[in-house]
Amino acid sequence: MKMLTSGDRDEPRIRPAGPGDVERIVAQAEELHRLDISLGALPMRPDLPRRLEREILPEVLRRDGTVLVWISENGDVAGFIQVQPPQNAWIESRVRVGPAGYMQRLYVDRSYRNSGVGGGLVAAAERRLVASGAEYALLHHSIHNPYGAPFWIRRGFRSVSVTWTRSVTGC
Repeated sequence: MKMLTSGDRDEPRIRPAGPGDVERIVAQAEELHRLDISLGALPMRPDLPRRLEREILPEVLRRDGTVLVWISENGDVAGFIQVQPPQNAWIESRVRVGPAGYMQRLYVDRSYRNSGVGGGLVAAAERRLVASGAEYALLHHSIHNPYGAPFWIRRGFRSVSVTWTRSVTGC
């Protein structure tokens, strides 16, 4: 959770995702999901790419800035972030602060990591949330991801809750 304040203007390489970005965003979201699977944080989902496309495509088609992309100098989608503004963020009912938005997914292509893309996307997402009336930003990240916690802590986020899980099949 992080309390939001208005910030500087958007980085010129960041824009709302468009229909032409969906294939790349879905591939990046699939890579993110597979990382969480490998870390034991998420189960494998049947037909994962189609499930992700069904989730992401309607958000992109709304063109309201809930899916933002960073476009590299050569025109590639270097990364994306997906946000839910207040009153749509499912997580609002689980915390005692508000109004709160939710950062659903953040992915930065390996070749662009440690170059400011992730921080730029988060800052742009925070500005979108502030513009939509949010006072707080909430998110989930896998505690098993060695890069997740340090990244979010550097950006001022703090833990609100921790959820643990274990498969009980085959016990």
